[in-house]
Parts: sequence; structure tokens; C-alpha cells
Amino acid sequence: MSRQQRLLPTVVTDVDTDTYRGTACVTPEAAAQALSVWGDQLTALLAEPADQGERLSWQRACDRGRDAACKHDQR
Repeated sequence: MSRQQRLLPTVVTDVDTDTYRGTACVTPEAAAQALSVWGDQLTALLAEPADQGERLSWQRACDRGRDAACKHDQR
């Protein structure tokens, strides 16, 4: 069965992808979680906001991004 025949209309499937540590099967849920964390990490790169409310959101994003960082990453 070819890869194209396995896909169903309107269905998002797991995908095989290459990483610097090897091949991985990634689920849509895992990809969505990774995108969310990367958003937090990118937010942490921004300058600290002056507004207290925005600063609290920025700090939470910094903390979530740091906590989710891969412990195996040697880069």
C-alpha cells in the first residue's frame, strides 16, 4: 500500500520525521504541544515588558519554555 493510499480525507495522521537524534514518529498532539512550547521560548526572547500584567505573562512563558527544554539537547 502506498503512503498516499493510507491517508484519509480530513484526517491528520502521525508522521515519521528525522531529528538530530534519529527518526521519530510524531503525533499531531505532540506537534501541537511542541509548537506551544516553542511559542513560549520565542516569547522569552522578547524584551521584558514594562507593564506588570504583561510581565507576569512573559515570566510564565519564560518558565514554561525553560521547563520544557529537552534535557538531552547538547547544542
